[in-house]
Amino acid sequence: MLLFLHGSSRRLDVGTTLKPRGDAYEEEWGKTDFYYALELNRPESALSHKDAVFLTTTCEDVGLAGGCEDYIFLVEPEDPASITPHDQNWSSLISCLISDGYAVVFMSSYHQPG
Repeated sequence: MLLFLHGSSRRLDVGTTLKPRGDAYEEEWGKTDFYYALELNRPESALSHKDAVFLTTTCEDVGLAGGCEDYIFLVEPEDPASITPHDQNWSSLISCLISDGYAVVFMSSYHQPG
């Protein structure tokens, strides 16, 4: 059995199926200075953040991945083959460059999956 962790700001019932938040996710994160730069530079093969459910393997990684730590749930994927890695180093690089005042354009050639 393959298990992961998911952070949430609200309590969820046991058995809840986690689904991407779509437009609501984009509405919330689109207010940051980096979200659209990440989306603009996202490789076509990578899933959009708004179409994903973020899972981690440690409690410490929930916060590092931008998840809320109010509630942390143990998650068993319905289809383990659908799990794809998120390149935190790639997205952190773009976010840090923007925070330092750099314009970020066409970073997708840097993307290193896994």
